[in-house]
Amino acid sequence: MLKPQELFHVIIAILVFAFVISFTQGAKAFIWALLYSFLIIIINVEAKKAAAYYYETGIRIKTWHFQRYGVFPSSYFTTQIPIGIILPVLLSIVSLGYAKWMAFLQFDSMPLKQKAAKRHYGDRFSELVEKHLAFIAAFGILGNIILAIVFALFNLGDLARLSIYYGLFNILPVSQLDGTKIFFWSWRLWLFMLALLVASWLFLIPF
Repeated sequence: MLKPQELFHVIIAILVFAFVISFTQGAKAFIWALLYSFLIIIINVEAKKAAAYYYETGIRIKTWHFQRYGVFPSSYFTTQIPIGIILPVLLSIVSLGYAKWMAFLQFDSMPLKQKAAKRHYGDRFSELVEKHLAFIAAFGILGNIILAIVFALFNLGDLARLSIYYGLFNILPVSQLDGTKIFFWSWRLWLFMLALLVASWLFLIPF
């Protein structure tokens, strides 16, 4: 279940997503885009929450941000930059809607409770390990693939493609996006998820 602060970040992401996909289409299109954005983002978020629940841990959903811009200790901004808001909006405006960025959120993990840590990892571990962060991220993308298939079955090809595009942007191994968590644990899992997304996109071409 989303906490109030998480809900705030998710609502912002939905608004930005709707803005991006309806930029050149007017107010009426924006209203419909809100619904599509809600479905795509909520499925992704709730799939991650379900995976985190399985591993008996918690995750915090928030706007994708960056702070460090280099390898040196001093190479960071004093405040976090909400790139998940700035980049999509700025790119849409500058390109007049032709270029769209569809990654808005990231998630952070919270330590496992002691009993859960012992059950999953034994006595040597007390925090969530990279493997399970990768699977939590992968479940979010898998949720978008399943949603795309459902859309396609109802002849909603455009919505299906939007769900796949959302997954493709989030699987990029950039900054704190889902793709980073997957790729740096297992590039094989990353390639598998990418292949699923591409195969799903190819499947949707006739729709």
